[in-house]
Amino acid sequence: MCLKKVFWILGAVFFLLSVRPDFAKAQYEIMEFFPVTFDNLQVNIKIGEKATAEVTEGFRVIQFGSEKFSFVIPKEGVSDIKVYRGRKRYLDFDINKTSDSIVLENLGPSSSTWQIKYQIKKAVKAKKEFDEFRFEVTPSGNYINNLNIIINLPKGVKNINDLEAINYAIHGVDYPQSQALNQTTLSYSGKNLGPYSSFTAVANIPKGIISFSLGQKLENILSNLSGFSWIIFSIFLPILTFFVMLVMIFKKRSEENIKPVDEVISQPPDNISPAAAGVLYGGALGPREIAATVIDMAARGFLFIVYGGAREGYRFGERRSFLSLAPHERDLGKELLRGGLRRSVKEIEEEPQAEIFSATVSLIYQDIYKDIARLGYFVENPEIVHRRYYFAGIGIFLVSILGFIVAAFSLPYPPYLLFGFVAMAISSLVVMRMSDQMPARTAKGQKALSEWLAFRQYLISYKKPGYSEIVQETYFKWLPYAVVLGVEKQWARHFVNIPFQNPEWYAAFQEFNSVPQFTANFYPMIDYIADIMESLREPTLK
Repeated sequence: MCLKKVFWILGAVFFLLSVRPDFAKAQYEIMEFFPVTFDNLQVNIKIGEKATAEVTEGFRVIQFGSEKFSFVIPKEGVSDIKVYRGRKRYLDFDINKTSDSIVLENLGPSSSTWQIKYQIKKAVKAKKEFDEFRFEVTPSGNYINNLNIIINLPKGVKNINDLEAINYAIHGVDYPQSQALNQTTLSYSGKNLGPYSSFTAVANIPKGIISFSLGQKLENILSNLSGFSWIIFSIFLPILTFFVMLVMIFKKRSEENIKPVDEVISQPPDNISPAAAGVLYGGALGPREIAATVIDMAARGFLFIVYGGAREGYRFGERRSFLSLAPHERDLGKELLRGGLRRSVKEIEEEPQAEIFSATVSLIYQDIYKDIARLGYFVENPEIVHRRYYFAGIGIFLVSILGFIVAAFSLPYPPYLLFGFVAMAISSLVVMRMSDQMPARTAKGQKALSEWLAFRQYLISYKKPGYSEIVQETYFKWLPYAVVLGVEKQWARHFVNIPFQNPEWYAAFQEFNSVPQFTANFYPMIDYIADIMESLREPTLK
């Protein structure tokens, strides 16, 4: 998937999730048809030193229009729910979870007192100047005639004035009150809560009373960052990843003893294929190495190439048997010749057997990597190194997407942490993109690369002899190596003014009288084959 598509998808998902509706209103409709009245709802909360909370809610039901009723408790961090009817444990109830609450259903009948007990993990949130505990009561379509909330701290504060009890009463709550009773206890109360009322008790606790774990501290720090901070982070992280990868590449390059080119070599220093030379030079096998292999097979008399115009593209035929070729050359030739001249590479890509062709292209890549590994030019098979970094990038990308989705539905609005996961996704693409620069060369590989750089310099500064036939033969002989070394245009410039005739392995609708005419028609084939081979290879092969 290209970078532009990834960015569009992430942006669309982020927009949809960031503007998600507030689902809290849904809980108001739970008991709309059978409202009940909770008499003297007493909520006792014991906060633990590790930011947990033990909650006990007690009440009686004094009015209802059904044999059964429901009761709503918070959802975030809640566990170990226990229901008591009188003094006995009550088990015959159902639990229904909404977006932000838990509904205990099928409670009743109401002939005695009820108690709901549960635990809340991570109940206290760290703020910059204090720690905050927040507890919300919503009748959810019912009525509460009297509400009392008592919050007990794990230990007392030095000064009672350091405790701050705040209440937020909306949609019709009579006589809302809140106060600190002593150094360890806070009290909240309200009367006549209607079906759409809401009462939130907030306790601002001085620092030092609650002990947070390392994970909670990190979570609190992240949750307190502003949206602007997350935007800066989302920009900075991919840039940092890029520079870290760049430093690793430069460090690897500096450790390699590649001697500067002070002379030229007039022929390839080793009897290796153009594809292998391309891997040695660039550290990775790309589609241009495959295109150079096709040109090399044609120049050596095994293939002929026909240009059928813009609509037909390039087609391939067999001039002589492939049996004497290397395995990867045989496989490549056979796939190009499926159907002979009746099919172009583009047609092969579009037909149903494209999956088989993709597997064959991937096999060709693997065979070439095995050959280069046997030569001892790299500390480790470049294919393995590429896969390691590529899969690491995929892993980071998947984690970022999973974290993005989870955070979008679990974080409070606005979910700024989503910017962090977007930054992770971009960083993972940087890692995957730069994975082909990570293979390290051995001393033998460093020496060979120095020699191939000398040959590359020869291709750039070539001085032609006086015989046009020899010159043209030389041009085609070293053209595949010029392609993998990235100097095919410089190599062609040396032959601008020599007499030229079409090579016997290339056919087009016109005769070419000069190298510039030929290259204008032929060089597009390099990108043509490269693009198609790139689309058909296994994505993890670099």
